[in-house]
Amino acid sequence: MKVDMDKGKLDKLFTVEEESRLDKEYTPRSISSMNDVYNNYRDRFALTERGRQLSEEMAGIQKEIQDKYANRFLASDEYRKLSQQYKGNELNQKANEAFQKTYGEVISKELESYQDVYNKEITSRYGTDMKRDLAGFVKKSVGSHLSTLTNEVNKDLDNIEEKITKQKKILRNDSGNAMVNARMNTREDPTLAQYRGERTYLEGAKDLIDESNNIIEEAGKKGKTNFFSGLARGFADTAFDPKQWTLGISDMIGGIRLKNVVEKADKGEKLSPSEEKLLDAAVTNMAVNAYYSSDLGRGYKAGQTTGASIPFMLDSP
Repeated sequence: MKVDMDKGKLDKLFTVEEESRLDKEYTPRSISSMNDVYNNYRDRFALTERGRQLSEEMAGIQKEIQDKYANRFLASDEYRKLSQQYKGNELNQKANEAFQKTYGEVISKELESYQDVYNKEITSRYGTDMKRDLAGFVKKSVGSHLSTLTNEVNKDLDNIEEKITKQKKILRNDSGNAMVNARMNTREDPTLAQYRGERTYLEGAKDLIDESNNIIEEAGKKGKTNFFSGLARGFADTAFDPKQWTLGISDMIGGIRLKNVVEKADKGEKLSPSEEKLLDAAVTNMAVNAYYSSDLGRGYKAGQTTGASIPFMLDSP
């Protein structure tokens, strides 16, 4: 038992020393996609002693499998016909194309189990680092997308307000028309109703966007403020939000609209631009909560909880 423990300690020490060396020798590529995260650690692992050992084994296995199917292909009627029709480099090109078409997927499938072993070695050694880098990339991507979405929704809201104003003006100008008056006395103008419906979706999207931006802004302050200042900001963001004093009615309406949009999307029905913005804002908000909430200071989280409970406290006897 003692020998095994000593060996384990030596292996761990060797790994630490090897990683220290790789920190100096290996420069990872900049991360512009999730694949870059995996490729960075795959390339780093290939420089380790264990990585080189497995790479050599993989190369031998791959050659053995390829040779097996290459011999089958060379003995096939298909190759015989190609060799009668083509010569030299042209034969090599045509034969390689035919070989890949016939055996490419078969070879890849046979190599999968060996590749899985290699990948498990990578994640066993670098899994924690990979998760950290993936989370960092997603956070950066979500933040960038949120910034774009914020500008788009604000612009859409300005445009819809302008349409509503223009439609109201048109209706006022037509107020001398008896038919128009009769219609307006029985129901709302359908064009105006459509614009107001679109505005509701966009306002719901803006609420989610504002919440997301608040979370990211507060996450950036972690470690720079104390518990009680964070508590005050969290309280202010919820307790003085008018929606908190309407017993959740506005949130309930937004929730129903969002539910309808999600169901519509699930059915594959076409969404209007404002519905797409609401759905996009909801998904982005979920991502922000998932990847940034751990960065919020304890005070801010406590303030949000306290602020949200204020209306219910007032209702209590």
